[in-house]
Amino acid sequence: MKRLSYWNLLALRIARSNGVPVPKEVIEKGVAYVNRCRDRGRSMYTYLPAGSGGRRGPWGHTVQMTACGLLCMMLAGEYDDPTHPMYAQLILNSARPDGWVTPADFWNMPGRDVYCLYHATKALHQLGGSQWEEYAQRILPGIINRQQKDGSWNGSVGSAFNTAMHLLCLTAPYEQAPMYQR
Repeated sequence: MKRLSYWNLLALRIARSNGVPVPKEVIEKGVAYVNRCRDRGRSMYTYLPAGSGGRRGPWGHTVQMTACGLLCMMLAGEYDDPTHPMYAQLILNSARPDGWVTPADFWNMPGRDVYCLYHATKALHQLGGSQWEEYAQRILPGIINRQQKDGSWNGSVGSAFNTAMHLLCLTAPYEQAPMYQR
């Protein structure tokens, strides 16, 4: 599933939360696209839907795309899908005590690790429950431990971006933005 689809659904959710009349069918079409990016056989989301050629996109099945797909579904109001816990477990199994989520089989792009961390954190927080609690206990202390003395977080795309992404992860339990409220 293209990251652009995620950001578009996010923008539509924000717009709708702020009173913009987003037609229901627009959201439904976005959700249908994200659903086509599910590979139920591998229990993961992919970058592109089946039939798009190659390995369902240039990066195939990834933890980040699974986190992104799960978050898309949650932000689109699809809270009760019975497959969500399965996808959440895949993400949880990739969460490491050092505060990172292993973005296995992901392309070598600067920032891939922090994108994976962000999407995984937001998705599991939206899902809530015991999987979120276990994830938070495993991930959040590691994020805090990586903070630099000047308050920043280092990373491959610069400290400003990495600091912002890490702070967004740390604030997940305190979300006040309407788009993250059920």
